[in-house]
Amino acid sequence: MPGLWHAVAPCYTLYDYTLYDNMDFDPYFVDVLMPDLVGHERSPAAYIVYLYLWRSAGKRPLQASYATIALETGLSKITAQRAIALLLRRHLLSVERASATAVPKYTVQRPWLGRLPRA
Repeated sequence: MPGLWHAVAPCYTLYDYTLYDNMDFDPYFVDVLMPDLVGHERSPAAYIVYLYLWRSAGKRPLQASYATIALETGLSKITAQRAIALLLRRHLLSVERASATAVPKYTVQRPWLGRLPRA
């Protein structure tokens, strides 16, 4: 099925990638958070989910189901659930739900911002 991939995955152009050239990427993500989540916690999925939510939501809440997060990151649904649970436990995300069965709204937390000395 040669055309199936294009029906499922979005097609990006060079222009799409140049939009992100000016992203304010916190060095803490690579220098501390990545080794901590990937190395210490042994959860590269949590790092991927955190970066996805950070990029998609920024400072505002993002409403997303486990299925949506799994689809957007390429992870399985159970892996996305476990990653979210780890990020919540580590206080890297906060969540609010209108009801027990509602799709949650995630807010990315950056708890290190108030603790790091300014350069």
